[in-house]
Amino acid sequence: MVIADSSSPIDVIREQETFRAVSDLLPEPMLLLTGNGRVIAVNPAALSITGYNENELLTTPLHAHTDESREQMSRFLDKCSRSRTMVLGYLSFHSKTGTLIEFQAEGCAYRTRSQDLGPMVLLRFLKRDDVDQKYREFHGVIRRLLRGREDPGRSGDYQRKLEYLSYHDVLTGLPNRRLFEKRLDYEWTRAQRDEKTLALILLDIDFFKQYNDTYGHPAGDECLHQVAKTIQSCCKRSADLPARYGGEEFVILLPDTDQEGVILIAEDLRARVELLDIKHKTSAVHDIVTATLGLSVAMPSVDVSKQMLVAQTDKALYFAKRRGRNLIALLPCCKSNRTPHPSL
Repeated sequence: MVIADSSSPIDVIREQETFRAVSDLLPEPMLLLTGNGRVIAVNPAALSITGYNENELLTTPLHAHTDESREQMSRFLDKCSRSRTMVLGYLSFHSKTGTLIEFQAEGCAYRTRSQDLGPMVLLRFLKRDDVDQKYREFHGVIRRLLRGREDPGRSGDYQRKLEYLSYHDVLTGLPNRRLFEKRLDYEWTRAQRDEKTLALILLDIDFFKQYNDTYGHPAGDECLHQVAKTIQSCCKRSADLPARYGGEEFVILLPDTDQEGVILIAEDLRARVELLDIKHKTSAVHDIVTATLGLSVAMPSVDVSKQMLVAQTDKALYFAKRRGRNLIALLPCCKSNRTPHPSL
């Protein structure tokens, strides 16, 4: 999330951590605006879909990018700021390339601790042809939290849900990168103290962009979901942590696991992805969905850091990709940069 610089007091910064945790997770554009239409905060999805950079959105009023007039936009935002429920509307937004994007807009009042800001509006855009069912419960929790209108008796429940959502991927249900990095810190410290090894697997679905282009994003989401379930099934111990690393990449953190152990787990996982038998006619390596895996194992020491473990695992993944994909490769994490060991 990007917060606009301003000479006036912006007390919404007090809610910055909550807003960041929410807005960065949302797959749709999400904006925070003043009552007169000035954009105060914007999430990465808004930048991605519109093509603008943050300065371009933060320095111009929202109506400048839409077919709606200043007066129409002002009436809509005023209605959002005064309503006790979500206000629905439709906006025709011009992307930076000139493409007209038809959005359904959902707006609600954003409650801040300062009266100096005046009414604030949290605005979420959803493309009209998108399917939103799987995000309904997620957004319901978010709306209550950000509007500050949750039932006091259930406040703890909503906070726990927000904490869960902040650390888990909405689509797959797996832990997200934020939780992975937190657990990596913990397990690295524990491995260092107990003089144990720590193993890491990076999994990339082969030619996933082509899969999305061929079968559509709903099919791509279902593919990610099935692969995530398969990864989860390969993690037998409570200490093992599978997570969605980003896009079509997944990561598995395996405490107290040596090279032989991580190779067995990775090869089992690679084979199980094949057994899903998800058709992929545009793959360059198979007619079904496959995965490529990079592996590394580290013994924490003054010469070996957790950053090195992640970097070596990433190198192993790209080595495996260069070898042809649908295989695994292991690169031990040590001071010497050894050639990865491919397991075909």
